[in-house]
Amino acid sequence: VGLGKLGSPMVAVFASKGHNVIGVDVNEEYVEAINDGRAPIEEPGLADLLAMNRSRITATTDVRVAVLRSDIIFVVVPTPSDTFNRFGLDYVLAAMTTIGEALRERVGYRVVVLTSTVMPGAMDREVVPCLETAACGKGREDFGVCYNPEFIALGSVIADMQNPDFVLIGESGERAGQILEDFYTSMDIGPVVRTNFVNAELTKLSLNAYVTTKISYANMLGEICEHIPGADADVVANAVGLDSRIGRKYLKPATAYGGPCVPPGTLVETARGPVPIEEVICGDDVLSHDGRYHIVTETFARPYKGDVITLVAEGFKAFPVQVTPEHPVYSSARVTEGLVRRRANGHLALMTNREPAGFVAACELQEGDMLVTPMLAEARTPDLAMHLERNHIGRPSPAAGEVPFDSDLMYFFGLYLAEGSTWKKEIKLSFHVREHHLAEDVRRICLSKFHVKTRFTLKAGDNGMFTRSTSALLARWLRSTFGTHSHTKCPPWDWLLLPAMYLRMLLRGMWYGDGSNSCERFCWATVSPRMFHFMHLAMLRLGIAHTTKVYDPRVGRDGTPHRQAYFILVGNPREYQAMNELVPYLRMTPTTKGKRTIWSEGNEVLSTIRRIDRMPYDGPVYNLEVAEANSYMLTAGVVHNCFPRDSRAMAVVAADVGVSPDLPLSTDVINTRQATRLADIVQAHLRTTGVVGILGMAYKPDTGVTEESAASWLARVLVNRGMRVMAYDPAVPADGEWPGWVERVESLGECARGADVLVVMVDNLEFTAVEPRDFDGPTTIIDCWGVLEPWESEEIQYLVPGRNSCKN
Repeated sequence: VGLGKLGSPMVAVFASKGHNVIGVDVNEEYVEAINDGRAPIEEPGLADLLAMNRSRITATTDVRVAVLRSDIIFVVVPTPSDTFNRFGLDYVLAAMTTIGEALRERVGYRVVVLTSTVMPGAMDREVVPCLETAACGKGREDFGVCYNPEFIALGSVIADMQNPDFVLIGESGERAGQILEDFYTSMDIGPVVRTNFVNAELTKLSLNAYVTTKISYANMLGEICEHIPGADADVVANAVGLDSRIGRKYLKPATAYGGPCVPPGTLVETARGPVPIEEVICGDDVLSHDGRYHIVTETFARPYKGDVITLVAEGFKAFPVQVTPEHPVYSSARVTEGLVRRRANGHLALMTNREPAGFVAACELQEGDMLVTPMLAEARTPDLAMHLERNHIGRPSPAAGEVPFDSDLMYFFGLYLAEGSTWKKEIKLSFHVREHHLAEDVRRICLSKFHVKTRFTLKAGDNGMFTRSTSALLARWLRSTFGTHSHTKCPPWDWLLLPAMYLRMLLRGMWYGDGSNSCERFCWATVSPRMFHFMHLAMLRLGIAHTTKVYDPRVGRDGTPHRQAYFILVGNPREYQAMNELVPYLRMTPTTKGKRTIWSEGNEVLSTIRRIDRMPYDGPVYNLEVAEANSYMLTAGVVHNCFPRDSRAMAVVAADVGVSPDLPLSTDVINTRQATRLADIVQAHLRTTGVVGILGMAYKPDTGVTEESAASWLARVLVNRGMRVMAYDPAVPADGEWPGWVERVESLGECARGADVLVVMVDNLEFTAVEPRDFDGPTTIIDCWGVLEPWESEEIQYLVPGRNSCKN
């Protein structure tokens, strides 16, 4: 039942061993193909095997007919991951219901076998009860149930089924298990391991998770070897694999293989501003631990009952990091000379200064460790200008026209965000400032940029000053761009990526309007939560460490209501020089040491963890899958995202029983670095055109599946960095899935000729035919699998990741 990527090969293999096999599927095209002796899917060897054994194979869309004519019924339907990271059972239960209804009419003992991957406990809790309920009147004496997952890989399904390392059988009883074992031994397929359901379910998940561990270990080895002269990861891995305790399978440094969660309400820093994690959607760009924006490819939710760790960092009391205990948090241990501390692996080490930042399970952190937040790394040079049209009644206005952006204009915008407003039906623009020189700045910029005169009005009582303009066009543009009220105003979020000189002048205006220097610290305040988050990220962009405070709404002594207020504070003398350059009018020289619990170092800001709480929680939790960086930034820290499908499920199982999946966490961190690591190598060897060619878009040879392949993620990284990417893969059919961000070419030669750098992502035999004459000019070949024979050529550089030659 099910003629997809696993079901169709199963039909062919069982028929080739002499059995009469009936294929069942709701897809009429699949059924027609099987009856015609054709392969309904692409898989090496499948078409030949089906054609050779056509006389023993039939197919139908009627499950009932197939069940009545069969002795053993295999169920091979999809179990896609649901929103809670668990394998969904919708297709399985639907199939079991139909099979159970057919079993009511069948006389004699039958075995129903589920091959699809399920969560531990699913067979006993849901699958078997569903079948028994549907069979209504039939019991254990009439049929048995087995769980019999396959351990195969696309591209080698036929060979894997014919020659497995072992056959795993989880059984409902002795009789069912023996029948299925005899079935396999009669075909000389084995050895057979028989156990109960839950052990078989756990074995399936555990084995797949362990394979990813070996792959990540090999890739980590490759990274290390690239930094050591003369080192070759292939040589080391091949030698290590000769040890019988380890083995050589999957111990190949090449490309990456293609949980734990956060409570609702947690703010994620996206390209559209801070968004509660439960409202983040696929396609959103989120900031990651590399300081860049990356796309969200999937969102997850699941019910959770257990402890939640709360990490309160210095200066971010109002924005604690809340995660489940096993969730990885980007952090560093704060250590001093001579301090000995026990590490998570149980070893003792003498450490100085601080450890390099990395992802650590929240439950492993201690007070005094540090949350690490990256400085924003992205920048661009936009072609920005204000476009002021004629006013709504057609009268000419001195402000109409196009005004190019420059530093003065950004400074003006900052002053408006802090002290500006529009009033009287948007006819006039007003600035309320306390200092005469700021009023002069407003007057000067309005006159030089917009040819608009302003007038000053002294406000009695507080020495404040109004500057007013009658330009409706200018007022309307500012209102539509930045918002209408003090509690909603904010710059456009993509302005965070402006060149630093623009951003610096924007912040200068915002600080002059709403900032001050007192009590040995710089202080800036706003009632707009969005503007507060913009300022927080902009300060990170400029590399200025700071703390925050939030004051709840209150009523003053005079009865005046006050909105919730947000503060940015800079009190570490190490940051004073940067602040004095940013706001020279507020310049300050510290007379004390000041606070040193938060500071900038390199391209990161570090904040000391002051308190760690662990409290019970019962409710939904959420997570994001983020391309390339596999992490996302919260206001006060950065957390890791989810794992690949089986690792995700393994993490859920561990979390359900209160166990931290440390190994899958570490494995996934290593794996998720590979696309960026390889992209860095590619970028370092670009010469002129900025065009990258990729040989192999599928995740392995002899299969056309490109979904979540290493090549797909590499291409995404390169395109995001502004490169043109084209690719060739003969295994992907013309109508097959192809990443929309990759240009497809139809031949090996076309891919080679157009590329400045050519990356071999799949060890396809056809790719070994590439020759020097295929290239138009100087080219770098990056052979991830070492399948090509390097040749001597002055214009062609040949590199294999995992060797020191990949580094400049």
